[in-house]
Amino acid sequence: MAELTQQATVLSITDLTPHVRQLVALPKIQRALFQPGQWVSLQLPVGAKPPLNRAYSMAEPPSPAGQLTLVFDRIHDGIGSSYLYGLKNGDELLLSGPYGNFALPLPLDRDLLFISRYTGLVPIHCIVKQLAASRHAATVHLDCDRSD
Repeated sequence: MAELTQQATVLSITDLTPHVRQLVALPKIQRALFQPGQWVSLQLPVGAKPPLNRAYSMAEPPSPAGQLTLVFDRIHDGIGSSYLYGLKNGDELLLSGPYGNFALPLPLDRDLLFISRYTGLVPIHCIVKQLAASRHAATVHLDCDRSD
């Protein structure tokens, strides 16, 4: 079955660093039911053959209001990130999903080890926040690679 493609309204945009931005959007038709670690596809109206599809992991666990929090890098001369950096509150995005299988194993009966760098930490952040909210007792190890 094909995933629902729907419009979402940009609710807020926050600069986290000079090159990383957080975007919160609310799907218009149906809440995106997702597990922490999954991602959505944004269909951006730019590029040589629009739409330009880009994948972004959810940065926050599911919310009661249904909004999606995405975090992305600004890429020098990046068509997609340049478009996203031009958005403002109230603008519309086209998205589909959720997709992906990077989610907690169930039952969660083991320690967890995550290795990441840069904005690859986004889905892990979402998973760890969900674990903390559920007060799960799993031991979580996180290695953020600092080498370049």
